[in-house]
Amino acid sequence: NASHEFRTPLNAIINAYRLVGNKLGGLLVAIRDACELCKPRLTKLEADAASIGRFVNMGLNSATVLLSLVEDVLDLSKLELGTFATNLSSF
Repeated sequence: NASHEFRTPLNAIINAYRLVGNKLGGLLVAIRDACELCKPRLTKLEADAASIGRFVNMGLNSATVLLSLVEDVLDLSKLELGTFATNLSSF
């Protein structure tokens, strides 16, 4: 099934970006709490962390959009093949 070959790597990329983002935030908090003597250097570290955080968010957003597009293309191919399952419900 081709859908597995596309979705699994994209989900791995998305989760890797989430992990990096969470670790980055936690690391910055730990450094702030542990290093009272490092205050002058924290400003540069915080700026670097913010820059890395923007990169991580951009990658996460891009991978999420790409996964959504892949799922849409796979749904369209199912429609063309006549194998798309629908569930009718009233609302």
